[in-house]
Amino acid sequence: MKGDEKKHRGFFLAIWVLVQILFVLIFVSPQWIEEVAVKEDALIESYLGDETAQYISEVGWKMYWLSLVKTGVQQSLRSMFIATTREKANSRGMERIGDSFWFPAFERVGQVLYVLTRQAFDRLAGYSLWAIPALVIVIPSLWSGYNMWKIKQFSFDHPSAFIQTLALKVIVYTVLGFVLLLFFPFVIPPVMTPIVMMILVPVAIMMFVSNLPKKI
Repeated sequence: MKGDEKKHRGFFLAIWVLVQILFVLIFVSPQWIEEVAVKEDALIESYLGDETAQYISEVGWKMYWLSLVKTGVQQSLRSMFIATTREKANSRGMERIGDSFWFPAFERVGQVLYVLTRQAFDRLAGYSLWAIPALVIVIPSLWSGYNMWKIKQFSFDHPSAFIQTLALKVIVYTVLGFVLLLFFPFVIPPVMTPIVMMILVPVAIMMFVSNLPKKI
């Protein structure tokens, strides 16, 4: 049952991400998404400094290049959304319709998709920036939660199933939220990531471990 639950969650997450991307591609203009990217970059530079902003940009570009450019995915998507002069000429009987609607519409979608994926990789690079510091905090949180759990085994203090479930939900929804935020078409404050990864998640992990059943 638990395995099926995880599969369903993974499936619904994938569907939700696809729906979110489609929504952005259809309803968000290239100018808007580019403005979001510029504003977010400016916020990162303002809050975290020039060096950190440059690091995020470089790592994001490397991940984008390795996963989409080097593999040929970008070129395939480009040929899918942006018609060449020859393809426009070959669309006999549809030249006027294509020039006035279809070709500009597909080019607009292609532009939004490019900026959106670049922004997603930059945000992923931002996550990686805080991964090691968060891990340094998570390990003591696990140890602290384990010690609290051991104390409860030899005392009259009982674990709370409610707190354990709540902590687990916080962890799960935080992970899902980080995935969805990769393609979020609005500016994300750069201070949000370290606060969640270095405070909220470690506390939730500690509370989850400390409230495990006395006998596992």
